[in-house]
Formats: sequence, C-alpha cells, structure tokens
Amino acid sequence: MLAGCAKLTQGKVDIVVTSAMDPTPSTPTAADPSFPGSPTPPAPVSTTYLYRVGMATDKIFWANVNLNSGALLEQGSVNLASGSQPNSIAITPDGKYMYVGYYGTSKIALFSLNSSTGAPTYVNEYLTLQSLKFVMDPLGRFLFVLQNVQIVCFTIDSATGAIHLTGGMNIVSGGSGIAVDSTGSFLFKGSQTTGINSYAIDPFFGSLTQIGVTVGAPGSAFRLHPANNRLFAPKPGGDMLNFSVNTASGLLTFTDFQPVTTSSPFSYNDLVFNAAGTTLYALKGFDGRIEAFAVNLTTGNLTALNSASLPSGCEARSLTLLANEKFIYTGCTDSTGKSFGYAINPDTSLGAAGATSTVSGMNVNDSLLVTY
Repeated sequence: MLAGCAKLTQGKVDIVVTSAMDPTPSTPTAADPSFPGSPTPPAPVSTTYLYRVGMATDKIFWANVNLNSGALLEQGSVNLASGSQPNSIAITPDGKYMYVGYYGTSKIALFSLNSSTGAPTYVNEYLTLQSLKFVMDPLGRFLFVLQNVQIVCFTIDSATGAIHLTGGMNIVSGGSGIAVDSTGSFLFKGSQTTGINSYAIDPFFGSLTQIGVTVGAPGSAFRLHPANNRLFAPKPGGDMLNFSVNTASGLLTFTDFQPVTTSSPFSYNDLVFNAAGTTLYALKGFDGRIEAFAVNLTTGNLTALNSASLPSGCEARSLTLLANEKFIYTGCTDSTGKSFGYAINPDTSLGAAGATSTVSGMNVNDSLLVTY
C-alpha cells in the first residue's frame, strides 16, 4: 500500500516516521559579520542576496548582489555547530524564512531573514534523518526532504516559519534528485537504479500518492521546464533524457535521449532554466564548466550555444540565476571555496567570467538568490 504524508487526528497517526521528531530547543547560532579585509560589511546596493552553505566550513555565507555589474558584496557569515555539515537550502517564496539541512547532525535549522540587511537569524532546529536534498512547494505550503530511504514532508507555518512533520513516503530504492512543479501539484523523485517516480501532492496535507514510474536512471540534477510540460534528466556521463509531462496527471513519457556533451565520466551537477524556458544552463562541476543550450519549446530538443570554464581546480555543485537574468553564479566545494559569477549575453549565451567573491574557503555546497 502506498502511503503519503499523514495527518494526526483523534490521537492516531496513519504513518509513524520514527526518524523525525518535534522541534527541540537549541542554543542559537551567532552571526559573524567579519571577513577578510573589512571589519564591517559594505552597505548593500540592492535588495538581492546570495546565500551559500559550506559543508566543510559549518557556515552560512551571504552576499549582496549588484544587479548591474553582478558584483558580490560579502556581508558576513553565520557560524553553525561543529560537524553540522550544511548541504542544502530552501527559502520561502516571500523570502522571510530559510531552512538549512545539516547532513552531519541530521537536523533542519530554521532562520528568519532580514529583508534590509539579508542577515539570517537562528530560530529553531528540527531533528530528522540526514537530508540529501530539499524542495519546497512553490506556494510555500510544504517542505519535502529527500533522505536515503524516504521523502519526509513538513507543513510550513507561514506566520512563524515553523515546520511540522506530517509523515513520510518510503522509497526503498533510494533517491538522487527531487523536484516539484510550479503549481505544487506533482513531485518527482529520481533514482539511478529505478528511474523517476511521479507523485500527486495533496493540497491540504502534502500527502504523496505515487502515480507512475518511468525507467530512465537519471542523475541528481533533473529539472522541470518552467511550463511544467517537460522534464530534463542528465545521466551519468553527461547525456540528457527528455521527458514530456502530462500537466493534468503528472505522468511522464520518455521523448528522446540527447548526447549533448563531450564524453565524460561525470554527470551534470545542477540545471537552471531562464524564465521563458528558452535556455537551459547546465553545470558540469567536476569537469569545470557551465554549458548553455537553446531549448526547442515544441520538441524539447537542446542545441548547444556555448560554455564557460570554471577557475582551475574548482569543483562546483550548485547553479543559481539572477532574476534579471544578467548573471549566473556558482561556487567551489574544493579548497578554493569561492563564489563566481558569469555574465549572460543578450542572446542568453554565457558571457565573460567576473564577480568573484572576496571570501575564500567557503566550500559552497548549495546556493540560492533572494530578491526583496
């Protein structure tokens, strides 16, 4: 029997997820506004901030973004408990709250975000299993957490940011990626052994009901097209699987297999579309490059535009596009540990590198942009 996120009613619970617990008090973490070369952060020049977590540094970093030049003005960092190993971020649609997954201590931390300074302030922590990836319902109702053997669902209190466990969906085969469509109706979970599972999301409780399995063995970076009608899933080695999505039922249909890159043992680490869905940016972090593809809106076929090389020795895992689509950012997980920005040309191809962060050693595992 398939079971989704459960509702606690009349003293009974339909699903018991023993790996997650109610919120427990914890000592607040402290903000550290210092960074090399400056005793105080520079004044913000926009209302856009780039947040990054460093798995090896046990910190959250945030920078103010110059929307015209793409420059990053580092604002500071938040020190987390030693061994936290933060590896994932989710931010509510209104930009008020941020959730950070601690891989090392199996917790999810809640932070409020200051819209004027961008500063995160610790609020609470929630015990769960090790978080592999986060995905938030675009309407801000639910937080879905991909773990080794299950997808855990939390409801979100929009007023306080507090999350409440409602249950979990067992995924015996494990998972490597997770995505939700822009309407919040369907969730897709990828596995390198069983392919992609489709789930319908209950609009009230976030319960998941499996509706289909598509064999395809994707990597961890699959991404839905902004129109919700296609899903792109890179395979290990760099090739791309193209699926059409039935927007009414959530079912996937395999369209074609596209050898879109040169031979490589590595898969894409992250994928990002522009708002119109006409361009796909793909991060080949362990090969040291970002690639841009034109997207055929009818067939989903990809045509290579160009690529941009990452700094020598940089291994990157996350990619985030500025809302004005003038710049795209990634960060290194190696000893360099910096964030790097690349200009986007008027034809949506990749432009020159620039916007290097002033802080090194961040060991960036995940990043997100917020505009207030």
